[in-house]
Amino acid sequence: MRQIRDRAEQAFANLGGVVYHHRYLTVALTFALVLLLLVKLPTLTIDTSNDAFYHPDDPIRIQYNEFQQQFGKDDRIVVAIESQEIFATGVLQQIKDLQQDINRDVPHLKESTSLLNARYTT
Repeated sequence: MRQIRDRAEQAFANLGGVVYHHRYLTVALTFALVLLLLVKLPTLTIDTSNDAFYHPDDPIRIQYNEFQQQFGKDDRIVVAIESQEIFATGVLQQIKDLQQDINRDVPHLKESTSLLNARYTT
């Protein structure tokens, strides 16, 4: 084990010597690499969906896609209400009734949030 560590330390020492003796070339190559990465930065995308974790032919992904086709996606659904006086007692009562109806009648609902139970309202 010590022999592997000694060889790794010697390799890093040699690398330091090469970088020092060719410092201008090292700076130029580093600058070129950074420029190349900066040019590609606008095309960078990040896929945070669950589908990104599985291959297209993965049995789990196929089963999950079939489930979504049968039961729908597990995304959020937004119901919007338009009113001149959204905080009027009558409107708040309508929101309360609507939320109770949704909680009672929508199957597999995890939670519902409205003006009545929102933690932060701005």
